[in-house]
Amino acid sequence: MRSQQGRFPAARGIEFRVAVGLAATLAAVAAASLLMSRSTVARAEAPPDPAAGPPADLILVGGRIYTLDAQRPAIGDQAVRIVLDVYERVLGEAGRIGSDHRWRVIHAQVVHPDDFVRFGRLHLVAEVNPYHLADDMRWMEERIGHDRSRGAYAFRRLKDAGAVLIFGSDSPGTNAARYYLNPVYGLYAAVTRQTLKGEPAGGWFPDQRLTIEEAIDAATRAPAWASFEEDRKGVLRPGMLADVAVLDTNLVEAGHANPAALLKAQVHYTIAGGRVVFERRAADNKPAR
Repeated sequence: MRSQQGRFPAARGIEFRVAVGLAATLAAVAAASLLMSRSTVARAEAPPDPAAGPPADLILVGGRIYTLDAQRPAIGDQAVRIVLDVYERVLGEAGRIGSDHRWRVIHAQVVHPDDFVRFGRLHLVAEVNPYHLADDMRWMEERIGHDRSRGAYAFRRLKDAGAVLIFGSDSPGTNAARYYLNPVYGLYAAVTRQTLKGEPAGGWFPDQRLTIEEAIDAATRAPAWASFEEDRKGVLRPGMLADVAVLDTNLVEAGHANPAALLKAQVHYTIAGGRVVFERRAADNKPAR
């Protein structure tokens, strides 16, 4: 459903009629963030109309922020399309589409089938939250329908389209659900597409699963690259920051042979800045400090 002006429904509560000027621009960007962050818990609406295009005033605002490292949240497929349209216009006008800009779409939770390829064409980062799918699959299809759910948490399609995947926990979550900080839960969700109880048996839209190697990369090396910090973090190498978690489980082996074992992985040591800040006692399996 769209208004007569081709904008999103008035219930969104946001207008993009913005005057030129820094204060107005910042206010509009903040308002845009509210729109992009709208949850998919609302009942299904009509898919975005490819012919309608994004709100013109939002494009005008976007055209004034070329130089920012854009990181916009977008959850529903309409919101994702707006962000992609803005990025394409802004990057295109600035001649930066092929540059090393590392702009990102945060969440990219539901993507229209026509829009996956645009992530690769625009050289975008998709900052996704894999544990969300382990919780949201309970109600997603009932709220937005089976067909649109095919584009939900579609990590494989995003990666195959050329997006750089990076993981985040989105902790603490919402009033409806609490999201764990444990990054291993995110790895498990990405490789199984199941709840913590192992449901459904074959995984939810299992064709969108990642390999354990891809998931680990999205949780370590890729986020450092996305934040222009690949010269000092993200991999274990001499000269890099010594921030390390040592587990009792081989994550790669477990991810291939028995992903459920990932959920039982325990931390032996946590090293921050080259100093051991946590150690688990072997005798009673309790933290030593």
